[in-house]
Amino acid sequence: MALNIINSVLLALAPVFLLSLPLASATAAVAPPRISAEDLRSALSSPPDQRSGINLHRILHDSHGILRIAVGNSDYDAVSRGNSGFSKLRKRALRHLCDCPTFRSSGPSSTATGYDDGSITFEEALESHPKDVQQINLQDGTVRRTLASATVGFDESDSDRPAAATALELPSWVRDTCGRDAHNSFEDLRDAVADVVDMFVERLDQEKISSNEGTHISREGEGGQSYRQILSDANHLEHFHVYTKPIQSGGEGKGEGFMENYGGDRANENGSIRGHGLDKEIPTLDYHTDAGFFLSFVPAVAATLTQLTFFLRGNTEPLKFDEDEMVIMMGAGAQYWLPGHGENVHGSEDQRKHPFLAASHALRLSQDTHRAWYGKMHLVPS
Repeated sequence: MALNIINSVLLALAPVFLLSLPLASATAAVAPPRISAEDLRSALSSPPDQRSGINLHRILHDSHGILRIAVGNSDYDAVSRGNSGFSKLRKRALRHLCDCPTFRSSGPSSTATGYDDGSITFEEALESHPKDVQQINLQDGTVRRTLASATVGFDESDSDRPAAATALELPSWVRDTCGRDAHNSFEDLRDAVADVVDMFVERLDQEKISSNEGTHISREGEGGQSYRQILSDANHLEHFHVYTKPIQSGGEGKGEGFMENYGGDRANENGSIRGHGLDKEIPTLDYHTDAGFFLSFVPAVAATLTQLTFFLRGNTEPLKFDEDEMVIMMGAGAQYWLPGHGENVHGSEDQRKHPFLAASHALRLSQDTHRAWYGKMHLVPS
């Protein structure tokens, strides 16, 4: 039942964008704040009157909704999963996705190795498993192919409410077509990201309770729910995306207004932007904020040499993420749906002083790109 319910809405909700208004000025890229998973763990284990200086509400407000979390080897149980840390797990999983016959830009090769005999083309997967995969042709010529799953609810920490999250397993045909090691690495990456997100949400709730001077947070009453309880009442979408942008003859672009949104830079004669090798004026995904509480994702892994591609609103340069990071990016649901923000009297002091802001971002891919990405959109209840 849960599988049918989630899959019926999974791909319909994912592409929803809320376009952002342009900013008056732009600046060079400033790296978003970075903390470590160990910082979170230390903050959570400290006594209430001796908590560390980490305040996620303030950090996310000041950064306009984006945070990098470094996940070291000690934060990830590498021994039990048979690899040597989060960074290597991320690379292993996303490289498997890039190389999987179903998600390559061409069909499976007769000389491909490391895959089971059951490998199928994407077109075959789309016909046989339409609830699991999706293909979208983006405006700059990029093709985005998606393997979708979901998690129902969120683990509860209250003793009277047992763990409620149900992560839907990836379908068995993925193991057949991509290989057993690929399938296992996809599931391990999902688990590793979920572990860090759990600490992130727990710290948010810790701050919320602390700023209310220990006031009990219950499920009843406007603004009275914890973030964990809110997430427990929603379903959360998980996407493995593969972006493929071929070399285009002539490298033509459309329009000349796009770079003005990136701070006024212009494309030069060969269609590159400030030496980034990006194609003229067409974004892969224009500036938008995602619909949801927050997005957790890992930096993409490219099978081909590629340029930095991720822009935050107001920055003229693309952002660079480190290999050991998981990224949190707040969505429109955090800014507009959550109770207790801004002037709402039911919110905690942190919520009123440092309300969440949705991060407006854009994606711009260069030609001859083939890259894989994983992210999980944590939604608010419908």
